[in-house]
Amino acid sequence: FRRAGEWGAGATLTSKLYGMYSFRRGAIKAIRHTITPSVGFAYRPDNSTRIEGPFGANGALGSYSPFQIGIYGEPSVGESGSLNLGVIQNLEAKVRERRNAPADSAAKEPGFRKVKLIDFLGINTSYDMLKDSLRWSSISVAARTTLANVITVNVNSAWDPYAVDLEGNRINRSERSVSGALARMTYTNVALGAELKSKRY
Repeated sequence: FRRAGEWGAGATLTSKLYGMYSFRRGAIKAIRHTITPSVGFAYRPDNSTRIEGPFGANGALGSYSPFQIGIYGEPSVGESGSLNLGVIQNLEAKVRERRNAPADSAAKEPGFRKVKLIDFLGINTSYDMLKDSLRWSSISVAARTTLANVITVNVNSAWDPYAVDLEGNRINRSERSVSGALARMTYTNVALGAELKSKRY
């Protein structure tokens, strides 16, 4: 009998920054921008249980883990020391309410209401200091907003800073040095939603 396990440790530091711009005239009284940056470090040792031997095709050198066919799979392979970077932003405005319309209780001021321009905009990536190459992970971008206070829009996207070869494998060259673009889009999903309610109920 043999057991397998893995462990890791990490810490994260976060803060919150506010910016406000007020208008003296017009329907918009103020715009507030909130930024929440975060920096974290995570370490994971090499928990590999792989065994090397002539396990490849025609007796070629290969490796396998006795745990990879188990219900939990094999432990993580390779040591990792990641620096995680992220920032979350949202943008909202305080606008003048239409005449004879009830005041917005969230605005805390009669005659005005809060409008969320960007509910959520998050960007995350990580840098593995213990890798010998391809240290940057893909950059994930997520955003959420509401159009006309009716349609909810959710966007999720992933961008790879590294280029790929003819077979689609990542290589140790930046996408900018190959195509001139800052990153290469690998995934994007856009979802739209709306809520229908009866005026009576």
